[in-house]
Amino acid sequence: MAALFPPSNDQASDQKQNYDIHGNHVRSSMAQLRSEIVAVMDRAARSFDHPSEATVFLVNNFDNILTILRERRSLASLVVKTSGIPEKQPALEQAALAHFDKDIAFFDRRLAQFRDNFVEIELDTCFPKLIAFVKRAEATTDGSGDSSSTNNSNPDIDLRHIQQHVRDFAASWKQAIEKVYRDVLASFANFVNGMEILKQVLTQLLLYYTRFQEIIKRVYRRPPPFANDIVATKDILAEIKKYVRSF
Repeated sequence: MAALFPPSNDQASDQKQNYDIHGNHVRSSMAQLRSEIVAVMDRAARSFDHPSEATVFLVNNFDNILTILRERRSLASLVVKTSGIPEKQPALEQAALAHFDKDIAFFDRRLAQFRDNFVEIELDTCFPKLIAFVKRAEATTDGSGDSSSTNNSNPDIDLRHIQQHVRDFAASWKQAIEKVYRDVLASFANFVNGMEILKQVLTQLLLYYTRFQEIIKRVYRRPPPFANDIVATKDILAEIKKYVRSF
C-alpha cells in the first residue's frame, strides 16, 4: 500500500542532510555493536571444556543471528518496495538496507570461519590417523618423491604406516561417515545449516582421501601389495549420497 503522506522534496532533502550528519556515528555504533556481540560470544564459548562444543555453540548462535537479520532485512525491503515512491526514498530508509547487508556479511564470515573449524575438528575426531598422516606426509615431500614398491625414496614416509592406514580406513570408513552424520544432526538446531555442514565435512573427507591416494601413487611406482584394500573414490561417493542427496 502506498504511503499516505509521502515526504516532500524538502523533507527528503532534510532527511538526507540529517543522515549525512549522523551517518558516520550510526556506522561507528553498528561496528561497535558487532564487535561487542562477537566478544560476548567468544567469552561464552571459552566456558566449554572441549573445542568441538565451543565451536558448535558459536555456529548455532551466529546462525541464529543471521536468521534474524535476514528476516528483518526482508521486512525492511518490503517496506521500501511498498512505499510508493522508490525514486524518492528517505535516505535513512535506504541506508537501513545497507546496514542490514553489512551486518549479514560480517556475521556470515564469522559463521563460515567456525563451520570450517567444526569440519576439521570432526574429521580429526573420526579419521584422526589418516588426517594426521596426510598432513605430515605433505609437509615432508615436495610432490616429487619417487620410489619402487620396496624402496621408499622419502625416509620420512613409512611404508608400513601407509599400509596400516589403508586397512584401517577400509575397515571403518562407513561407520565413521555414519558417526559424522549423527554428530551433525545432534549438534545443529537448524536442519538446513546442519545439512550444509554435513556436506562440507564429507566433501573435505573426500579431498583428504584423494590426497592420501596421491601420496600412495608418489611413493609406489607399481600397484602396492595392498592395492585391493584401497577403497575406491566412487564407493565413498556412493556412500556419501546416502546421507546427502544433493552431493
